[in-house]
Amino acid sequence: MDRMGIDVQAVSPAPHQTYYRCEPGEGAELARTVNERIAEIVAQRPERFVGLGTVPLQDAGLAVSELDYWVKQLGLRCVEINPSVNGLDLTQQRDRQPARDHGRGEPSHLRRRDAAFPEAEGPAAARRRLPRAWTMRTAPARIAGSA
Repeated sequence: MDRMGIDVQAVSPAPHQTYYRCEPGEGAELARTVNERIAEIVAQRPERFVGLGTVPLQDAGLAVSELDYWVKQLGLRCVEINPSVNGLDLTQQRDRQPARDHGRGEPSHLRRRDAAFPEAEGPAAARRRLPRAWTMRTAPARIAGSA
């Protein structure tokens, strides 16, 4: 990192380590495993690494519980989400009440997926499509390029 002039590196789940296609309970267990491993890596050099966690978005209540765990227990600072959960993109209707009730403002790192954000759309168009009910600060990842 020093040779490349990088002061701090984000450590995040790989795009397919969100496990949204699993049953909710299994997805929550896998998210916990991924988050704990990321926290272990960050703990080795906390001045150089920032951890991004994942949550099981297939169940809003489990997602909020995991968010609480990794913020309060693991010290991760951001959530990485993919914009498609079991074929539904973030603009489609689903139960967001647990997230609204939670009211946290953790930053999120949104990975672009072709199904949700076609190549022709740029970052501004993608941000307009994000659900307004979400209160997280969002940093789209390569939204206009390939993920």
